[in-house]
Amino acid sequence: MQRPNRRPHASLQHFRDVGYTEDVYTKAQRNEYPPVEQLRIPGISEYDERRWPSSEFGLGFYFKDKCPKGQIFDRFCLNTEGDIVDLCFLAKQTNLPGQKTAHLYLCWELERRAWEKYGGPNGLRAAHINRRQGRRLNYPCHAEYEETEIFYDDGAEYRKKEEEKEKKNEELVQRQIITMQHWLRDFTPKQRDAFFKAVEFETEQRVTPSSTPKKPLVLSGTPKT
Repeated sequence: MQRPNRRPHASLQHFRDVGYTEDVYTKAQRNEYPPVEQLRIPGISEYDERRWPSSEFGLGFYFKDKCPKGQIFDRFCLNTEGDIVDLCFLAKQTNLPGQKTAHLYLCWELERRAWEKYGGPNGLRAAHINRRQGRRLNYPCHAEYEETEIFYDDGAEYRKKEEEKEKKNEELVQRQIITMQHWLRDFTPKQRDAFFKAVEFETEQRVTPSSTPKKPLVLSGTPKT
């Protein structure tokens, strides 16, 4: 499917949609540019936009949804010339030393441009790893990336693993609470005090008969009396 050309007026309209009618500029010298060059990563890049998740960035009302020009390469692996020449930016005065004006771009536009270039969110993550490893265009094979366990379509697999881990953690805590309560019934006051001191020393948690541990207790032995 043929990709549409990039047009500066589309980016300008995005700024207007969030209320910016002044201090919006562009470095574009033409009314349209060809699509951004694609850097396909075999086995990872996905250029079907229907399979892309929604952006987590807002439309641009807040500062967190804007990106200074100096951070674009680090955050989105885009060069600040050809890759974003059609995108508009908001010029704002700044008090930073040696910099009078900051050029702020819309994060969601930059993110989408990076997805267009590298092939969706997984492609962008691969580009980040590629850059950290000192590679430029010689991308590793798919098998090398699978070991990183970060290439999930929308993070669902990662969240699932974290939820399972948290559930097991909670179950372990509950079992330990029951065990601790059972021990305390048979402890003398002196033994009970020694137990709490051992718990606090090894876990750095303040524990009382009525408290609930925030994480599993890992004790190296039973308290001495």
